[in-house]
Amino acid sequence: MKSALPLVLSTLSGLVLAGCAVPLTFTERIEAKSAAYAALDDEQKELVEAGGIATGYTSDQVFIAYGKPSKVQQRDTEDGPIIIWTYTRFYPTTAVAETWKVSRLTPTTMRVLFYQDRVFEVALERVAQQRISDPYAENDMAGQQTITDPSGGSFGGTPPASTRPD
Repeated sequence: MKSALPLVLSTLSGLVLAGCAVPLTFTERIEAKSAAYAALDDEQKELVEAGGIATGYTSDQVFIAYGKPSKVQQRDTEDGPIIIWTYTRFYPTTAVAETWKVSRLTPTTMRVLFYQDRVFEVALERVAQQRISDPYAENDMAGQQTITDPSGGSFGGTPPASTRPD
């Protein structure tokens, strides 16, 4: 057992030194993006503090609300690039759960779409949960359901013409 201790300690210290990412707290995100936070009015600050965002918010303001996304993608369109931030295993905040009528206890995938560094659409994808009481039922297969913003799919924002559905 004595010989295992140095191995465990060296492994742990190696992981720490390798930069194992620990998500920033809300306060740390505000400090990291202090200028963006200062630019918010009181109503916007209240929304961000509750874990909400709105159309027109910048990527810095979304970062303050939710932190670093799990994945960032770019989709090129005729009108310019669309940046897509994906948050996997996202547990909805109270603000999101109330607005979108989803459970805070069920993880979702949230996508935030930016055009010219402004949010124009947010979508949640949730996986249908199997019913524990009837694991052999035919219709209990897990599936995905995509929910776009309840106000019409784009939080009132106007995406570039080339990204609009035909």
